Amino acid sequence: MGGTLARRWCAKGHTVRVANSRGTSAAKPFADAIGAEATDIYGAVDGADVVLLAMAFPIAATLPGDLFSQTPDDLVIIDTSNYYPDVRDPRISEVDRGMPESVWTSRQLGRPIFKAFNSIMFYALSERGMPEGSSSSPSRSGASTSPSC
Repeated sequence: MGGTLARRWCAKGHTVRVANSRGTSAAKPFADAIGAEATDIYGAVDGADVVLLAMAFPIAATLPGDLFSQTPDDLVIIDTSNYYPDVRDPRISEVDRGMPESVWTSRQLGRPIFKAFNSIMFYALSERGMPEGSSSSPSRSGASTSPSC
């Protein structure tokens, strides 16, 4: 989902920075291909208006505690994750007992979040997401640069 949205936001002329758990050099080929900037996770949130979290659900608990310490209180954080216990994710007792996923993630980050793009497959956006009346599929190549991811 993160790659699909980053590609689309770049194509629309937004400034996009991408980061992943493997570091800047691992994010660079994708970033270069879509016209984004590869960075580390701190660079992805520094000065951002929007941060998109597109990662496995339990990873939120492993992010550095100070990741958002220098960001404004009104930073928009969008989380695309879903909890898949015993499939991909280890059991998280608070969520298993009924805590909403968004509340759990918000507590891990110490910030409010918006839960979005987690009920649609990336393919639907990348291959079928077109403005009404369009007859061609969306471009898979990047343009300039979007909200930071």
